Amino acid sequence: MKSIAQFKQENPIYQNEPDVKLASFIYDKYYKDRGVDEDDFFKQAFPNISERKDTALEQTLSPEVDGIISPDDEMLNQERIQNINYRPTVKDIAIENDIGTETGASANARFAQSLGYDDKNKALAIKMFYQIYTNKTLQ
Repeated sequence: MKSIAQFKQENPIYQNEPDVKLASFIYDKYYKDRGVDEDDFFKQAFPNISERKDTALEQTLSPEVDGIISPDDEMLNQERIQNINYRPTVKDIAIENDIGTETGASANARFAQSLGYDDKNKALAIKMFYQIYTNKTLQ
């Protein structure tokens, strides 16, 4: 399985399709009926995001102290591991593309977005503004 970034490089027709929407479509069409676990698919489709989520999970797990871990801590650790979701959120995609998530979009970006007549064109306007402004291609 290729990452979504690799897939988009090889298939430029999908360049303007949102990453998570494209990944969900590929999973539903080609992998769901084959019994592939959705989390495993998203781990492979977004390797950098899943690695960051794994690192964050490891930091929240209760540590062993002198080789001993309490049963309560072990249950909490298992619950955290089982509840991790590898489907990227909008914030995950923004962080992956070095887009600030704590501040709002610039006035120019919001203006470009306001010219779109539907959600797809509004998202495309933001994407194009970002590409022109930073000389970097969003994936």
